[in-house]
Amino acid sequence: MTQLITGIFILFFAAVLTPALKHKTRDVFFVIAVVSASCLVLFSSFSALYTGTTQTLSFDRDIFGTVRLEIDPLTAFFLLIFALIGGLGAFYTVGYHSGHGRSSAGQFFFYPLLLASMMALVLVRNGLAFLFCWEMMAIFSYFLIMHEHEKKEVQDTGMEYLIFMHVSLVFLSIGFALLSIKSGSFDFAAWKKLPSPYLIRIFPLLIAGFGLKAGLMPFHVWLPKAHPAAPSNVSAIMSGAMIKTGIYGLVRYCTLIESIPIWTGVLVLVLGTVTAVFGILTALGQKDIKKVLAYSSVENVGIIGMGLGLGLIGNSLGNLPLSVLGYSSCLLHVFNHALFKTLLFFGAGSVFHATGERNVELLGGLSRAMPWTTFFFLCGSVSISGLPPFNGFISEFLLYSGLLHCALLKSSGLIVLAVAAMAYLSFVGVMSMMCFGKIFSIAFLGISRSGSEQTCATSESTLSMLVPMGLLSSACLVAGLVPSLLLGFTSHAVSQLARGTENFSVIPSLNRISQMSLAAIIVSALVYLMRCSILKFQGIRTAVTWGCGYQNLSPRLQYTGSSFVSRFLVLMKPVLNSQITYREPSGAFPVSSSFESHSRDLFEWLFLYPVRKSFRFLKDYFGWLQTGSTQQYIRYGLVFLLLTLLGVLGMNR
Repeated sequence: MTQLITGIFILFFAAVLTPALKHKTRDVFFVIAVVSASCLVLFSSFSALYTGTTQTLSFDRDIFGTVRLEIDPLTAFFLLIFALIGGLGAFYTVGYHSGHGRSSAGQFFFYPLLLASMMALVLVRNGLAFLFCWEMMAIFSYFLIMHEHEKKEVQDTGMEYLIFMHVSLVFLSIGFALLSIKSGSFDFAAWKKLPSPYLIRIFPLLIAGFGLKAGLMPFHVWLPKAHPAAPSNVSAIMSGAMIKTGIYGLVRYCTLIESIPIWTGVLVLVLGTVTAVFGILTALGQKDIKKVLAYSSVENVGIIGMGLGLGLIGNSLGNLPLSVLGYSSCLLHVFNHALFKTLLFFGAGSVFHATGERNVELLGGLSRAMPWTTFFFLCGSVSISGLPPFNGFISEFLLYSGLLHCALLKSSGLIVLAVAAMAYLSFVGVMSMMCFGKIFSIAFLGISRSGSEQTCATSESTLSMLVPMGLLSSACLVAGLVPSLLLGFTSHAVSQLARGTENFSVIPSLNRISQMSLAAIIVSALVYLMRCSILKFQGIRTAVTWGCGYQNLSPRLQYTGSSFVSRFLVLMKPVLNSQITYREPSGAFPVSSSFESHSRDLFEWLFLYPVRKSFRFLKDYFGWLQTGSTQQYIRYGLVFLLLTLLGVLGMNR
């Protein structure tokens, strides 16, 4: 525990000292401080994860009462993710902001503070202290998002993000207040003694509060706006680590409930399934690479929710194997998503750093100038698509196994639910392959589409950006090739949730699949080396590929992202809320034709847009109140105080 607290204090000192240093010294000190703090947290987390022990530190504070800091296997699991992503993100942050003409002092100040607030959040076992850390996390991430604050869209996005985070805080505050009134304490241990029916009645409030942070549908609408507005290093830590605090909150609350009714697990499973399907479908129609990754985060949070729902169903039925499979898939996908989504955001940031462009339609041929970024992005794309031998396959395989186990139970309702969830999960996997196949093929293959210097990468990313991507790619591959390592790594946290231990019957199958995948990689590498050695001693003739009579095509005649998925967008138009404009060629000698598509978030269009429009109307209508006169504002304050006094006097009568 001492090492852990020391690591968090180092982050606070790094935030204070780093912005005051000069450029080169600042970069070195920032990396050393954040990485040192992350290593201390990693050491404490590994110790708690592998021993299964719990350490507690208590102290009294006048405002919060008794505050306990506790590290158990579940806390250690999330701390490990925060420390790993935070440490690698420090390297990437230095490289990403080098060469930019604007000041990045704010990034070096708020980045360690955000990391420290997330770590403190999962450590505290006091409701008021938890809400305080929750609010600090929202404020620090807001300032990180507002890096390019002079842009109007960034200002609007930052304000919406802050509003959503405070709506989340309101839901959590109401739920925590009800729990503290009933128990007479803000301590989590006192809440655990409350009757299970009462805890279940609070559960919907906390689903809304934590779901807003995690990105569960329909609480996800802030996420696709915040990621494109934020710098890529911030997007990476937000998606890879910060949204996991919402998952942690839900999981931690579930550990307080002694007897869980089956409808809670069914609700979370259905909500997760719908979120996964909606997220990947909406991602498929996006053109901004960071928006694609944002909606993909919504999809993966849905998959995590499916695993959590399955674990809750197992707890309610007293079915230990089902609980273990569900919670294992949930926690493993939390870890896997942190790895491959951080990798993909780093890759997207490298592309933007080199080209200044996020629109996939304007990118192409990046593999020639950025071979390492291309390879790392390909690794992340295969991982997120759930394909072996990378890590995304492991957690999804466990989820399939859990759903199959659920389908074999003697309950017609659960059979229908499990079969439907498996079908939708298969659909999500196929759509994910299509989505990231589109991104990779359009952006990295072919030739440059615009021919503009702005969208043509001329050089590879810096070493400080490539090294974190290389380490994350290696971690994704190792985790996929050695699944037993991942399962052992989460075993104590899973047993804490499932309330028991169970040997995995799926480990032999996972090992066989991993071995076959490794063999396929080795054979492919050998064939490639043989081909290179044969061609080395032969002359190679190059020619333009035959293209049905069309040769020497201009960049504009290549496939675009829209044409790649055009048929699917037409088919799913009611769900995706797509706007498609297609002008077909006409006549014997057509002069021109065009195709254009835009996909809007259905929930944003139906719910958020009318609310935003109403607020703008109210702002314009009451704009006359904002006079800019200090004397007038003092009068407003006096009137407000007078009305408050009259109200208090009226209530006392």
